[in-house]
Amino acid sequence: MSIQQNMHFQSGLLKVDASGEFSLEDAKQAFREMLGAVAQYKAKKILFDGRNVKAKHQELERFCYGEFAAQELWSRNTELLRSLRMLCISLFVIRKDLGKPLR
Repeated sequence: MSIQQNMHFQSGLLKVDASGEFSLEDAKQAFREMLGAVAQYKAKKILFDGRNVKAKHQELERFCYGEFAAQELWSRNTELLRSLRMLCISLFVIRKDLGKPLR
């Protein structure tokens, strides 16, 4: 996998530092791993720092990843709410070139 994640859990907060080269499939796998850690540690908050992820993706990949992440969060939060009675609050920090470029 070309995206590496270092995860640290403390006091309900899962901090994830990601680095590497962005690819849609690797990003999906990394996201699933992060959500697995959320469930494992019963994290109530996530701080994802993706400033060290390099991107060479197209707008369609960005859309597909956003759709995937939304579906995964909805699916996982529904499971977590049922079993753990909690809702995960997420904060993502990414580089400007991972976001939509100015037109």
